Amino acid sequence: MKQQTNRNRRWVLASRPHGAPQMDNFRLEEDDVATPGEGQVLLRTVFLSLDLICVAA
Repeated sequence: MKQQTNRNRRWVLASRPHGAPQMDNFRLEEDDVATPGEGQVLLRTVFLSLDLICVAA
């Protein structure tokens, strides 16, 4: 049986936007997820909220 490799995808800020953000200001990165060690847990983010006040700070 083939072992499944967990992959992590994340959006990264590639360049700071000047004005409204454009798609080229971001890039999608993907890499392997490390296996948790003894006493560690692996969590999956299902929902994420980024409030405007956090961006403005």
